Amino acid sequence: MSNETSTNAGVAPTASTSGSVARVVEALDAAGIDAEVRHFDESTRTAADAAAALGVLQAQIAKTLVFLADGAPIIVVMGGDDRVDTEALGAALDGATIGRADADSVRSGTGFAIGGVSPAGLPRGLTVLVDRSLSEVGELWAAAGTPKSVYRTSYGELLSVTGGREGLGGPTVNTGRKRGVEHPGVEHPVAEGQSTPLWVIDGNNVMGSAADGWWNDPSAAAARLAERVGRWARSIDAALALVFDGSPDDAISAAAGGNLEVLYARRKGRDAADDRIVEEVEARYGDHPETTVVTSDRGLIGRLPPGVLVTGAGRFLRSLPESS
Repeated sequence: MSNETSTNAGVAPTASTSGSVARVVEALDAAGIDAEVRHFDESTRTAADAAAALGVLQAQIAKTLVFLADGAPIIVVMGGDDRVDTEALGAALDGATIGRADADSVRSGTGFAIGGVSPAGLPRGLTVLVDRSLSEVGELWAAAGTPKSVYRTSYGELLSVTGGREGLGGPTVNTGRKRGVEHPGVEHPVAEGQSTPLWVIDGNNVMGSAADGWWNDPSAAAARLAERVGRWARSIDAALALVFDGSPDDAISAAAGGNLEVLYARRKGRDAADDRIVEEVEARYGDHPETTVVTSDRGLIGRLPPGVLVTGAGRFLRSLPESS
């Protein structure tokens, strides 16, 4: 896949920056932001497409979603590996009823087409919520007005260019998928009656994302993590598989039950748990098209089938209930 790179400093509206992209560039200029814009030959309309084209994690894609709140368009900017809990969104908007924005509503409300809605260049007066969990990511990429253009940005720049406010309270791990709203152009839209979501969790990677002394007693730390995941599992309608390296451990496996399985690598050695995770995903993905793998291991992420969502280990861990 080839791509063309430009910056907005002094860019005239040429073939690569005309129309919607030029509007984004002008908004960035007005905000004093000198951003890098990239243009691709193929579509980057979904978070997965954009992450693959850029060679970054889905968490680094700041996707701009359009909803209707009591019939009026509103904007949510959030990580590419997150989904909006519509009840939480409605509560953040004084109890508004949240609905799906169709293609016409997206175009009339933002001036952008589906797949290219940018946080820069939005009409004045729109309500914009920027998920504060994006502040933990560092380098971010957002749509630049078309499904084939993106620009480099940051959490602070997103707040600045949108005039938005922090919202949603951080990582949205409990995704509200049973009551989910379909987003045009977002992978695996969710509606009532679809299959149960599947979460496959890289236990060692999640455990290692916290500098809490877990290395002093890895087995006890793994048991604490399993207990926290088990408590979260009981609160959601999803199938979960928590995977660890090493031999089966009764203290860790005690958390299993209901919708949570605790699994272990089938062999010893490097990437053994990764192999088990890939095995589980490949075996079950057909029955669970809404599959999310929790890991920050780039090597593992690169082995996952196309369409599988990824949530970072640290973000996931911070969102779990504390140990009892």
